[in-house]
Amino acid sequence: MRDLPFYGYKIFPFGRNDDSPRILKRYEISAMFPLSTCRIRQNLHNHTVFSDGSFTPARLVQESLNGGLDALGISDHFFTKKVFHRIDMAGWCSTVLPNYLQVAEETRKMEFENLKVWFGLEVDSCEVRLGCTIAQLPWPELNRLDYLLFEYVGETGIGGLPLERLEELRQFARVPIVLAHPNPENWEETLPLNRVFDILRKCGVALELPGGTRNPWPWTGRGSGPTSESGSESGSESGSEKCAGAGAGAGREAGLLKNVPLMIGCDTHERIEDLCAIGRVLAFIEQNGLLEQLTDPERLAPKWGGNP
Repeated sequence: MRDLPFYGYKIFPFGRNDDSPRILKRYEISAMFPLSTCRIRQNLHNHTVFSDGSFTPARLVQESLNGGLDALGISDHFFTKKVFHRIDMAGWCSTVLPNYLQVAEETRKMEFENLKVWFGLEVDSCEVRLGCTIAQLPWPELNRLDYLLFEYVGETGIGGLPLERLEELRQFARVPIVLAHPNPENWEETLPLNRVFDILRKCGVALELPGGTRNPWPWTGRGSGPTSESGSESGSESGSEKCAGAGAGAGREAGLLKNVPLMIGCDTHERIEDLCAIGRVLAFIEQNGLLEQLTDPERLAPKWGGNP
């Protein structure tokens, strides 16, 4: 039995459920992707009670083990005014951030059977909502994590960092960067998409492919990703809870993703069912020949100088 430390005390015993469905799922995935060295059944975008999520880190670890994930990324919000209303950035950095880093460091020392756990943070790229410039972020602390998600990059209509400034992150980040819930439709408001993807390839950032139900699915191609079928991965979802991408605008061609590093993220908040809802994303990856581009923080770390 294991316990995960949280805010200095133990809150969740880790045990093994021998009836876990993960064995069958791993067999199925091995058959689909026999040559991959990447952790395929991954979800690297999940929030906990450290920000606006409903679950503890320990609950996400346990559910990931039960659901057959190979890799879990816990990526709570860094300070942003859209989430934290009763504290400023200085207060957040002196209270929440040290606790979060402590849990990250202690969890790294644990070994979970068939599951790798990484810690990151999701950073709002809007400097107004951050209350500081990109250069003023606490980079020594951020670089202690395994990776960083940046949201709203290229979505200048909602205050996001212009894509032309993406290169600035490389001046400071020593861990892999992933663009969270990308929106190509918003990108096209300021730049042609071929130019956008030239920037992404040059900067070496990874792009999130959204699983779960929270974010729209922006791509078209063979198999149409999470929006191709109604309902949830298990087929038990009600009509009002169908994938957020259903009914969204026309997607952009999957061919644009060529030679861009890809990761899977479900943006889990209050629906625990979202945590392992990656099946349709995996099918999209396989059917569009994108497996070689699927990556994880360990595979990107040498290029970015990430944490061991």
